[in-house]
Amino acid sequence: MYFQRAFITAISRLIPAIMIWKGRSKFSKQGDYKVVGGNVLLILICLFSFSVLAYEILRRVFI
Repeated sequence: MYFQRAFITAISRLIPAIMIWKGRSKFSKQGDYKVVGGNVLLILICLFSFSVLAYEILRRVFI
């Protein structure tokens, strides 16, 4: 049961980060509002999500 929750948690953070990345590249409008972190924060979110998925998959394979 934990594997499903970890997968959903990782995917729920990964998909919005990818959507924001694609939206920024497609609609590159410069506005007044800027989010702290920028692309570095999106990369960190993606890396964290992939690491959670990899950890859960490897944990299930080797246990």
